[in-house]
Amino acid sequence: MSAVRLSLARTTIASVAADGVLALSSVVVVPYLIGHLGTEQYGIFALITVLAGQLVGLHLGIGWAATRRIAERFSPERFQARLTAEVDRVARGTT
Repeated sequence: MSAVRLSLARTTIASVAADGVLALSSVVVVPYLIGHLGTEQYGIFALITVLAGQLVGLHLGIGWAATRRIAERFSPERFQARLTAEVDRVARGTT
């Protein structure tokens, strides 16, 4: 078996195991939370959690892509010079 297939198999197994742990922990934690918070407070908690999860997905990797593009565009020397100039500009209060 090639190294790529072995890596894919390990990644798949790890992903399935992680999903199983998440499902099992949900089955254990949800009744506990409902018992301690009550149904109304748990509903609010669940709604906020779902909305937060949806908002996390909205960034679509833009932060990582921007970081990569900046790193590709500027060599370390140019980046350091530009960063220093930007810090100086902000310190002087000019735009």
